[in-house]
Amino acid sequence: MKRALVGTSITGLLFLIAFNSSAIISMGIAGFEYLRGNGSTAPQNQTGSVVLNVFDGQRRLVAPGTKLLVRIIDGNQKFIVDRYYDGPSIRFDGLPFYDNFGDNYTIIVWTDGYKQAGFTPVKISNKPEEMPVLDLMLLPSKNVIDFSDASFDALKLANSPVYFLLLSADAEPVARARWEALMKNDPLAAICILNIATSLLDAKLGSGSPVLPFVRSIIFDADKEKPSKSRFFGYADKRLSEELNGEVKRGTWQADPGSFVFHPGSTASFREKRFGEANMQVTFFENDTKVIDGVTCVKVEIDIDYYRDPAAHAILEVLPHLLTGGASDPVTVYQLRWIAGRRSGNDFAPPYRILEQPKPAKKN
Repeated sequence: MKRALVGTSITGLLFLIAFNSSAIISMGIAGFEYLRGNGSTAPQNQTGSVVLNVFDGQRRLVAPGTKLLVRIIDGNQKFIVDRYYDGPSIRFDGLPFYDNFGDNYTIIVWTDGYKQAGFTPVKISNKPEEMPVLDLMLLPSKNVIDFSDASFDALKLANSPVYFLLLSADAEPVARARWEALMKNDPLAAICILNIATSLLDAKLGSGSPVLPFVRSIIFDADKEKPSKSRFFGYADKRLSEELNGEVKRGTWQADPGSFVFHPGSTASFREKRFGEANMQVTFFENDTKVIDGVTCVKVEIDIDYYRDPAAHAILEVLPHLLTGGASDPVTVYQLRWIAGRRSGNDFAPPYRILEQPKPAKKN
């Protein structure tokens, strides 16, 4: 299981790894290898390399010369690197190659004024042609959202499918006023919608069609079901459930038979399996139907989870939210899905950017 680690301390990192099923397996292997005498010694004269590229919330490489604190930890939980480097791109050579679980490295990066980020496992090889490249995104601790590309008129001009989703079968002036008010008054809910809409557009079905056109509207006017920072309700073409059942057979999505526990009244639920983190979940309420533009639709709830692994999702996400009444942070989702996407050759690029909050002007 792959996992991006964002905004956490080293203690938090070790906590996350403790619940990583692959890490637990690796620990068992470690004990076995240790007893055989192969535990922590790298084969003589065998090393590997990795390239680290660090980006900001605008999806651009950080400025040249940015001082980056980089920590590289091997699969034995031994610190191999722990010092500052000049960004944005750094190549690390001479990393011990063990030819076992010890090659599952963890890489963490931080710079002043930003939340740290990292990823595990980064598989190190002694073959130059298999050298991994890791792209990480750092987000400012104090940030603002740039919605320039997400204004109603900008989306319309770009003929973006997101524009048609925001219309939600309403008149354009109504939809424009509603969206502008949401960006101003509840920017995290607006980010959530853009994260999900972009993910729906990126997710392709077996036919090659994106999922987004199946979602015909968002529910904006119901107090309990209005968009929040973690999910939105809407109506989708009833055929989407059949399509996602087909994706389960293809192995790209998985069914969640216990959805009714956390989504009372639901009849089916499906999760993406594309990434290690930040996968979508689409939950159906097929007893609630509505006809939109002549198409029979059913109510859906769509969100993006931090973790794909069921244990990590339950322990690190669902349980804390139940205890605190909290919800997933869409800024963290943005960061996680971008990092996960880069690892698999996909660019997650919703029409907004995260900027550093301007510092107040000094008084004379």
